[in-house]
Amino acid sequence: MDKIISRRFTDTSILPPPVSGAITRYLGALSLRVVPDIRLGESNAAQYMKKTSMYASDAAKHMMHNSAFTCVPSVRTASLLILPRGLVLQEAKTLFKRLTFLQYCPCEVGPAVRLQYLQPYGERLVIWHQPIADQLFVVENTSRGAWILGSTFVTASFPPSARIVVALATEGY
Repeated sequence: MDKIISRRFTDTSILPPPVSGAITRYLGALSLRVVPDIRLGESNAAQYMKKTSMYASDAAKHMMHNSAFTCVPSVRTASLLILPRGLVLQEAKTLFKRLTFLQYCPCEVGPAVRLQYLQPYGERLVIWHQPIADQLFVVENTSRGAWILGSTFVTASFPPSARIVVALATEGY
């Protein structure tokens, strides 16, 4: 059975002190979520598409078949930070520039999160990665099931229900 983990916290005690201090300074004592141990480098795009437990929109399928979609070259784990709801695109970009320990997620994080993360019903996550054909992966769990989508949030604003997912550079990948 795949290891599925989600840890909620209102303080940043599990993060290194410089990281937790910066998050508190810029985001305050908001409810954040760390998703540790997402495994990367175990599959390629074709293998992700064959996974039976993943519903994918046509846009997400096109993104995974695009030459810009890459997987990390070796198996490793990544820790992800899910930012609070309600950040607008400009706020997210400013936060990303100021907090240097935040990184773009590898493109592979979208499908990996969809398969490994036990997502609460109604949650919509925008995976912050280098855009593929001006699109980002969106992982959501709705009445239609657990899906991975491709969306043009790169140039538009994020919907109020969306939470942005970034990678923590402290993991060294």
